[in-house]
Amino acid sequence: MIKTATKEATVKQGQDMVEEYQVHVQGILEDKRLPPIRGENNSQKKKQHLRQSVTLSAFNSPKFLEDVDHIMEVVALFARHIPGIQQTGIRQVGEKMVIEVGNRIFTPKHEAPMMQPVEVDRLLDENGYIAQVNRTDTAFVYGDENVVYYGEEKTDIDGGRRVIDISPQKFHVGDIVDVGFTIMGIGKGRDAKARLVLRNMTLLDATHTQAWLKVKAKNQLRITNVGPMLSVRKRPGQEVDEEDTRRKMTRMNIGETE
Repeated sequence: MIKTATKEATVKQGQDMVEEYQVHVQGILEDKRLPPIRGENNSQKKKQHLRQSVTLSAFNSPKFLEDVDHIMEVVALFARHIPGIQQTGIRQVGEKMVIEVGNRIFTPKHEAPMMQPVEVDRLLDENGYIAQVNRTDTAFVYGDENVVYYGEEKTDIDGGRRVIDISPQKFHVGDIVDVGFTIMGIGKGRDAKARLVLRNMTLLDATHTQAWLKVKAKNQLRITNVGPMLSVRKRPGQEVDEEDTRRKMTRMNIGETE
């Protein structure tokens, strides 16, 4: 379901950035690139391109396609004020539509000279890399615009719902999630783009991926019990195969419930 913020849209002509609605879309997690991040490569180029991003789909369910259409309506609103603006974040993969939402880990200070560093949650920064950049780097900052909140919806015994903070690594491909993001028009002329900027993500249902993880654990148990004479090696690309298997299981389980 898509929800627009209560405030009206504001369009500022002649500036580099135009802000629009904050929206929420529910879907199935198709792919993810989430913290914690590795800090072995400390190059400036790496910092510039570090992102936290997710890809959503719903196998072309009518409601999901309606949400995609609403997002395109907002992009059309931008186009009335920024001729030539290009949409980014919505694309077709095979026969299904997907929504890609992301946010930078760091902001170059020359783009936001007034942005102040903010404290980073340890769930996002287990090795302290982001905090170290904030303390020592003169070119990049992790500030308010880079913060993304990750949570899981829980139901209390009395039926009430609440969201608790969780590590981004608790999300798995196949989970049903609610993603909040801002649609922003950035740039001018041919460089103008409508971007979907990730703000928060909530885990709603992990049933399908929990089943997949259970199967994986059982397979590992069988391998362990084979004995010391048998050596099991992963073939190249097996990790990718595991992700593909998880996606196929998700599709199969959804098909069974229809």
